[in-house]
Amino acid sequence: MLGPSSAGYFDIGHRVVIVFVSFIGVYFTNLLPAMSLISHDSATELGKMLTRSVMLSVIPSILLAVTVMFTAPLILGLIYGEIFVRSESVNAFSALIWMIPVLAARRNGRTALITINYQHVDFWISVAGIILMISMVIPATFYSGIEGTAWAMVISELISAVITWMFLIPGLKRMTGPQDRFQQS
Repeated sequence: MLGPSSAGYFDIGHRVVIVFVSFIGVYFTNLLPAMSLISHDSATELGKMLTRSVMLSVIPSILLAVTVMFTAPLILGLIYGEIFVRSESVNAFSALIWMIPVLAARRNGRTALITINYQHVDFWISVAGIILMISMVIPATFYSGIEGTAWAMVISELISAVITWMFLIPGLKRMTGPQDRFQQS
């Protein structure tokens, strides 16, 4: 829609964000088996693990996003050279970096949904999120360029994260494990 130069300026920030997304992926790949094991013992312990995981992944990623927003020109200049430090690339990168805390929140909820056997719910949330993203990206790009594209991606993923947690919280409340049943009797 905007041409190859705008796509290139979008991509430089997007590439940096994808590196952080890869780190998040490694963390959640390791979290799923741990959550699965603990879910058989106690819904309470699963809730505690989920809380610790949110604290460990979301809070540092918010700090990362804030730091990047203030240092985006420096980061892009160091990685790609001063020629790529334009308001267009800096603004898109500053928006895209918010994908990290949003994805951390979504992935915590998603991992827990899978753990409590709600993977079908997660699938449909993901499908709806993709449809929402596509429907938001086109007008946002048209009106605000690559910064609009970036914010549309962040907002659509944020909406998916909220919906994920809206299904997860009642799902966790309905779940009981052997220790929970023992403690209730």
